[in-house]
Amino acid sequence: MPLQNRVMKVFEKMKPTADKMKKDNAKTDQLLKETNLKIRKREPRKGISGVLFEAKSILRLLKAYRTGAYRDISQKSVVMIIAALLYFVIPTDAIPDVLVGFGYIDDAAVIGFVTSQLHKEISKFLEWEQGTNKE
Repeated sequence: MPLQNRVMKVFEKMKPTADKMKKDNAKTDQLLKETNLKIRKREPRKGISGVLFEAKSILRLLKAYRTGAYRDISQKSVVMIIAALLYFVIPTDAIPDVLVGFGYIDDAAVIGFVTSQLHKEISKFLEWEQGTNKE
């Protein structure tokens, strides 16, 4: 099976878990924490700054959704974001993270896929976030 198909298959399998997780504040908070830690570990690496920016954006969006500060997003989109972040933090996904140089390619692909699919909703969130930070 081609790598892209394997990655998408694993990502799709995470959606039911993500759907349940969006209703569980403790699990969502744990996912936010784990994602934040993984992003911090990866920040110094060159060539992945775009993916990290996108991951940070959807992380902030999920956090704002979780706290109730931002609700202008569909439930389907929330599930996709949670599934993408689950994929990002789980080290044994389609390409295990321990494979130096290759282990994060699939993570980047999933984050890129989700952010491209949710571009309008993420852009609206970023505009809202900028307006909120000005106050």
